[in-house]
Amino acid sequence: MDRSQFITAVLYQDIEEIKRQVAAEKCSLGLACLGEDPTAPLDDDILSMTFGNGKTPLMIAATEAKANSIKYFIKEMQISPRILNLRNEDGDTALMMAASQKGKQSVLCVQYLAEAGTDLNLVNKKGCTPLILALRKRSTQAVSLLLDKGASVNTGAPEGFTPLSFAMGRDIPKLIRYGLDPTRSRRDQDCLHKSAKKDRNAVVRALVRGGFPPLDFLFVSPAVNRAGILAHRPKIENPISPLAVALYAKRPDVAKYLVLNRFFTRYDVLRLCQDGTVRENLEVSRRVQSAQTEQCLEVVDFLSSVLTRPLSLRDLCLVTVSSALSHDFATYPQGSLEDQDTWMCKPTFVERVESLTIPPAFKRELLHQTPSSAVCVRSWEDITLGEENNFPPCYCKFCDGEDNRY
Repeated sequence: MDRSQFITAVLYQDIEEIKRQVAAEKCSLGLACLGEDPTAPLDDDILSMTFGNGKTPLMIAATEAKANSIKYFIKEMQISPRILNLRNEDGDTALMMAASQKGKQSVLCVQYLAEAGTDLNLVNKKGCTPLILALRKRSTQAVSLLLDKGASVNTGAPEGFTPLSFAMGRDIPKLIRYGLDPTRSRRDQDCLHKSAKKDRNAVVRALVRGGFPPLDFLFVSPAVNRAGILAHRPKIENPISPLAVALYAKRPDVAKYLVLNRFFTRYDVLRLCQDGTVRENLEVSRRVQSAQTEQCLEVVDFLSSVLTRPLSLRDLCLVTVSSALSHDFATYPQGSLEDQDTWMCKPTFVERVESLTIPPAFKRELLHQTPSSAVCVRSWEDITLGEENNFPPCYCKFCDGEDNRY
């Protein structure tokens, strides 16, 4: 076999030339005898040949998104799981290389390799799985394929990263639907704050329903008008809640949803209405976004009537227990690697709640797995605080993040 011609045929997806080169290699190895088909299925010896950086022919085709060549290798040749899961010098498999690319041909490569039986949860030397690589490349179709084939959503990368760390907005509801524990990540505990600030209602809903705890973070959310002009930057000196972020960002729909679900933090109970900072900032920017600002002020008025008097025993228990279970989630140790590894191995918030010896109904309350948390994102503006809201649970494409409008 002329190796250079063989690789050229793989890259140009010249199947006939690949067959000729394979037949020549078989003859040289004494594998093709007179009367036998010289294009009979390859054995592992030929497909395990390595080239630059330890790449096999399958890896080269995956790197260059040559789906037809991969299809021929898989459909017409005998490939064992060992060949599919071979690694190069960086610890990458052919599937990892395909997931690291973007485009229709790369998605086909991922599909062929996943369907052939490649291990979907292997980790390279950088600690990344094929799913994490696809998320980093923003390949939504490849992500969907890997999830449908059974890729693990809770396999973490080093330093506390998980698939949540690399997911774009529309992928987060999908990951949670496939079983992602959003509290497993030790690097993304401000993701709810970020989603409350932006137009990511479906992400907010998915995180709340996925068991994400109410946390306070130091977070600045400037008020920007529709022309993109910075109108006012609130002065925030203390960690604040997702609810406060929604109010600062003029997101009354998100604020109503969080209040409806009693998604309160210590900041909400102790400072949100008492020190008047949120109201002052809303009053300053009142002329910029009048309609949204007025609705946010209405939310603040309702909260003032609720949070300035003693909480109900139910709400007090929820805030107290949730705060106690998640007190160390908003920090990351700066000490030795051993301290960081120990910290990352701690139980997640969801695991801590599940381990409690309390009634199942209270566990569901702590994890916000209640009918009110399943309100359709399109109905948030219609929520009336202080009154009974009978919205049916919804699982439409908007709630699943499949439509960018939400």
